[in-house]
Amino acid sequence: MGILTLDKPCVIAGTTHGLMQQSFVVRVHIKLPSPISGLTAWISRCLPELQDMLNLSVEDSKELDAEGVIQWIARLSSALQHYSGEPGGWGTVLNAEHTAHVDDLSHPLERLHSSLQHYLEKLIAQSKRYELAIPCHHTMCGYIALETAERVIQDGLMYCLKKPTNDTLFETLRQWIKLQLERLKECATPFNKVGLLRAAELRNIPWLQIAPKIYQLGYACKARRITQASYTDHTSRISLRIAHDKSVASALLTKAGLPTIRQGKLTQSQNNKNYRLIILDGRMISAICLTPSETIPAIDQSVPFQNTNNVGFVEDVTEQVHPENRLMAERASRVIGLDMIEIDFSTPDISQSHLKTSGLMANTIHPLPDFSYHKMANPHRDYDAEMITWMFGHSDGRIPIAAITGMHNSTSPISHILHRIVLAQDVLAGLSTTQGAWIGKSQVSKDALNGYQGGRILLTDSAIEAAIIELPHQGLKDSGCPFDRCHAVALLDIPDSAMEHIEVDILKRAQHAIIMNAEHLLSMKLLASKQHEITAPNIILIAQNNASKTIQNHLATGKTAILIDQFNGKPCVSLHIGNEKQPIIAIQDIKTTEPVLLNTVDILFTVALAYGMGYDLSQIHKGLTRDHQ
Repeated sequence: MGILTLDKPCVIAGTTHGLMQQSFVVRVHIKLPSPISGLTAWISRCLPELQDMLNLSVEDSKELDAEGVIQWIARLSSALQHYSGEPGGWGTVLNAEHTAHVDDLSHPLERLHSSLQHYLEKLIAQSKRYELAIPCHHTMCGYIALETAERVIQDGLMYCLKKPTNDTLFETLRQWIKLQLERLKECATPFNKVGLLRAAELRNIPWLQIAPKIYQLGYACKARRITQASYTDHTSRISLRIAHDKSVASALLTKAGLPTIRQGKLTQSQNNKNYRLIILDGRMISAICLTPSETIPAIDQSVPFQNTNNVGFVEDVTEQVHPENRLMAERASRVIGLDMIEIDFSTPDISQSHLKTSGLMANTIHPLPDFSYHKMANPHRDYDAEMITWMFGHSDGRIPIAAITGMHNSTSPISHILHRIVLAQDVLAGLSTTQGAWIGKSQVSKDALNGYQGGRILLTDSAIEAAIIELPHQGLKDSGCPFDRCHAVALLDIPDSAMEHIEVDILKRAQHAIIMNAEHLLSMKLLASKQHEITAPNIILIAQNNASKTIQNHLATGKTAILIDQFNGKPCVSLHIGNEKQPIIAIQDIKTTEPVLLNTVDILFTVALAYGMGYDLSQIHKGLTRDHQ
């Protein structure tokens, strides 16, 4: 017998399990005395729309234990969002534990079948609690998907256990699911945006929603913004007003010597065809021929310009466009002033110059190109990828990010000194801590801005070229992580071993370097157990005792450490790579400013982080010796 209860979902911004979007953290309690069969077939029957996506079969009768049932809640919650067109990842099980009491549960008893209620107290006391993270790009879509997944599983358990002789339960549920799917479609992200976001993900470009219907691709100074499917941060508002006013647009095009249709009418003295041309950043990138499903008007008949809502056939003619027609379209985009437009063009043959065929442009300029017809005409061409390449070139839209985690809620001096090193390289660096936020040398807030909130401020500021973000343990637990990946992570400590999976998640986001204290046993134990999950190529250890066995074993494999050595009778911070070592700076030469007070471990972590971010030894020395005003 199984009982499921879901706590009210908690929206966690940034997420704590490797995704680029907010997540619901959900607690699910379940008691299954023995594995159950038939649930997968039930899901397939109730949600035929997801059969291909989830490889479902109504003949599937394999048995599922409690964890298998829980996994289905996570999978369905994500799959339903994907079905509606939402981008993003898949739900995952964060942890599981046995529960001996029910004080933290919120039981919606009215949602349970009456025959099950009398089992509640004795079963919940022996139940197992699972904690799931369900990613959701759009909050309402996440709620609807989670609600739908819960009821499908809940009713499925009742169906599999009680084996009813009629289909009343299924028919009622199926009608409710249809309504839920309609609700999902209504609140889902528009199709064009989804394509661009997915194309960005394939290019390793991060994205986040910064406001309703407005998305940022990339971070800080490398970021671009899009809205309304095709408007970008380079779209001119004046040009939009021109494009939306047919009379103004037509007058400008006519004065520029471009062929336009007068009064929205087209005199078909020849067998004209309708074409649509997309111009991106002043260059024509796509052209299609539209054949309407209704009969073509007779020659010499005066008719309105063809409505593309009644298209029967589309053909890609990009390679057939005559150079003078291409130039005409590109000139039109420059006259209007938009970075991206679509124009209607009528001519008997687009491969012939409009100067010979008297081809004409429609008065309507489309500032929001409809890529759907172009994709239909050439399904093998990835227009979304081309858009991303146009916006970013070869860039991945990322800036150097250093994260400092593992501390409690107090600010670490490491972040301030690292910030000083980066500023010394003439890089406009941002810093977020419990003491506030800085952009360059200027403090912009005195609020506690460690964690997600502070990181978000830095990563959405278009001036910032590098970011240093403190991520205290409690802040990560409460708010999640503000980035999907970073350059380097320093794990100072593990304040709460029961929640070390949160720290592990941050380590997995590091792309270049992870810095740990070799003399901290819990950190070394964590590194040893999770080494296979970490993708950063450089593990940099720090230690005050160069002779420790951990350090010696690490260097014996040719890896990197930042240690204290004696050079010219002075204690110096030095770089060790295998058997090679090189001094960086004498400790007495490091300049500090109040209220920043450094100890030896802080210095080692700071230098290791700077090195992990890609700064060379002379740059690090420069940052540590320069006065910071």
